[in-house]
Amino acid sequence: MKHKSLRLTLTAMAFAMAVPVFASEESPTLESRLASLINVGQIDEARSLLETSPHEKADRLLLEGRIHKVEGRFALASDILEKALRLRPSDITIRRELAHTQYLTGQLGRAKFHLERLQRDDSSPILQKSYAGFLTKIYQERPLSFQANITLEPSTNLTRGTSATVLATAGADIAISEESRSQSGVGLQVGLGANYNAFASPNQRLSFGLEVRELRYSVKNDLGYTGTEISLRYDLRQGRTRLSLQPYMRLQDRNDGLRTTSQGLRLNSDFTLSKRSLLLAETSVEHQKFRDASQRNGWSASGNLGVKFQATKRTRMTFGIALESNKTNLPHHRYSGTGIFASIDSSLSTGLNLSAKLSLGQRDFSDEFPLLGYARHDEFAQVTVSAWSPRWHIVGFSPTVSCSHVINTSNVTLYDYQATGCQIGFSRNF
Repeated sequence: MKHKSLRLTLTAMAFAMAVPVFASEESPTLESRLASLINVGQIDEARSLLETSPHEKADRLLLEGRIHKVEGRFALASDILEKALRLRPSDITIRRELAHTQYLTGQLGRAKFHLERLQRDDSSPILQKSYAGFLTKIYQERPLSFQANITLEPSTNLTRGTSATVLATAGADIAISEESRSQSGVGLQVGLGANYNAFASPNQRLSFGLEVRELRYSVKNDLGYTGTEISLRYDLRQGRTRLSLQPYMRLQDRNDGLRTTSQGLRLNSDFTLSKRSLLLAETSVEHQKFRDASQRNGWSASGNLGVKFQATKRTRMTFGIALESNKTNLPHHRYSGTGIFASIDSSLSTGLNLSAKLSLGQRDFSDEFPLLGYARHDEFAQVTVSAWSPRWHIVGFSPTVSCSHVINTSNVTLYDYQATGCQIGFSRNF
């Protein structure tokens, strides 16, 4: 019981200011002033202010509920706020306070219900992010959770094949097969996942993950697969630093008949530079092994370093550099790559979230390409635009739309291509 009380107290310290601060953007002057007085412990002054201002019974209950909440009496605060909500069911401020209080008391099912209602009824983009964050934490804090997602992938070039028909070599021209050429079509990806939180505290979390994924295409190619991944994830938050470490193992049965086994490690971290900026770092390392095709075995690694900052109240921008390396057993497939990227994310007053990203880079391959007598060199540019809204729901699934255009120029004709495609995804947590 003491452990639970300590957990709730620490959680309250971390989140007690979140709702009043976020609410200040669109709250009435009286409500904002009352919240400010309560937060600094001026309880009598808050009560006096309410007495001398026009108010209803629901306003008084809201005030008393907030007072009990700040003083750590979460169960009593929850009961009072529920009475206030019954008096004014459409009051977003009361529902917001109630959802947050129930989250602090561990009533995750009730908090989830009210947060989902707030996502539907509250159009404030800043508060929408807050609701989404609390819902995510609720799913994370449940010992066992499940996820499902479906993604449609229409594309003008599913295979990333060339539009050329002939590969010119020093000896003779070679016809490029149909399977290596550009093919338009639609991909379908279905995934099911489960997550078990073995340990959780205000600053640390340890969880196990299992994911099963199926990918199929409308055109004949070897890119589809059935895969299973198991992972262990450790999250740490310490001061201004957040760290996530995730070792994993993945098994895939591909359309070309090959089975691959991969072991890898993902490491993500961010460091708060200021109130408006973050330093971001991501890296991954993986070893892939092909059954009956050992010449394709090898290591790959990638990483990026960037800075994200809050440009305006509703806009964030990110700039960074990217590095990648592939050390397969096939010499002409080994490469090192460098790149830069920039992105912008914006939340509209309607609750719609938009993002755009530009990536530029190159890859230098280490050995001569067969029959050509020189090493391959690629340069690429990609633009991606995405949109989503927490208010979008289809049979309980949340849709997102992301479209991109990529241009890859290469001195090896086989890898010279363009592609325009979209990913229309539907996801749900259970």
